[in-house]
Amino acid sequence: MIAQAEELSELHGFGEPIIVDNITFEEAAVELDNLANQPVDIILVGASGIGASLGEISEKYSDIYWYCNCGAGLPPSDFFSQTQYDNSDIAYTGGVAMGLLLQERGGDSMAMIGCCDLGFEKEVFLAFELGLKSVDPNFTMSYTPTGNFPFDFNNTANATIAFDAAVAAGADAINPYLGGALEPIARLGLDAGLIVTHPGSSTACGDEIPYDMTQRNDGGDFIRIVFPDIVAGNFPEGTIRVFTAATDPDVVGGEICGRERPPELQAAYDLVASGELDDEFGAIKAQAYASG
Repeated sequence: MIAQAEELSELHGFGEPIIVDNITFEEAAVELDNLANQPVDIILVGASGIGASLGEISEKYSDIYWYCNCGAGLPPSDFFSQTQYDNSDIAYTGGVAMGLLLQERGGDSMAMIGCCDLGFEKEVFLAFELGLKSVDPNFTMSYTPTGNFPFDFNNTANATIAFDAAVAAGADAINPYLGGALEPIARLGLDAGLIVTHPGSSTACGDEIPYDMTQRNDGGDFIRIVFPDIVAGNFPEGTIRVFTAATDPDVVGGEICGRERPPELQAAYDLVASGELDDEFGAIKAQAYASG
């Protein structure tokens, strides 16, 4: 998203953007307030995890246009716009892609390494598992939390311990559902000969790290798509756009690197678009967020 902000600012003749990266959950409210006191017209917030105070701050500084790449979403507000994505159908297509790779390489198990058993992590795990088992019901998944509640996806030491345990348990693939700890764990996985998926980037297949697949839900793509409407005044505060593998299969969802989308994976996209999995996705969401 940062790269897109810089590119879009230059494209539209704006000044160089002010970038504040790696904001923690605890620092978010202060950092957003500090940004609002800079000479800015638009503030782009990169994740719902740092947007918990966005409703209050965007109302306080309502002369600024506020946008949030909000993942699973924040409550609607008249003071900021947001893009969201559907974790269930994205993870389902990711699970199918992973299942095809496991089938191809003779593996049968995947380990997901995450933060702290958050609701959206549970949703991703359950939907990914549904897709994985649609390829082969004998495939298995595990999940290990490695960070501090609520949004610590950067604990490389704990993630390394979890990775070593997964390898010892016989994992054939790894889903490092991480932030700052992503690249070190991805490299460990590739060095160990495991199948490795990126958790979200649409450009991962051209990355320096040779990922085997990706589960596209890239905030840079979302802002690139809606920014022309923001500038034109056609995406006002209060607007919410949800990206799904059903409606936006060229933007979000699982993809295997280095090849055209195989027919089995396309069939998974078609199944999602048909609505046949809606009840199962609804049950997954209910289970994932049951405890708040």
